[in-house]
Amino acid sequence: MTAAVDPLLAVCLPLDEADVHFAEPWEAKAFAIVVQMSAAGHFSWAEWVDCFSREVKAAAALEALSWASSSISVSFTKASKAVRFSK
Repeated sequence: MTAAVDPLLAVCLPLDEADVHFAEPWEAKAFAIVVQMSAAGHFSWAEWVDCFSREVKAAAALEALSWASSSISVSFTKASKAVRFSK
């Protein structure tokens, strides 16, 4: 039985493989894990988007203050942990 796809998730996913761009293979795998966890009901796609957005904004704010330099992959990893363990 296939889990129902969150409507927000369906809108956010690329239409075909040509639209997908990851710098490294592990990034694609990490994204796939997040998609599967959301589809399995561990968290909604909206919760993921909210958590990931907060992490990216926090990293950008720290970088603007020259306190730290962070990559999107660091924000992705932090958001993945936060959204999963927030329940």
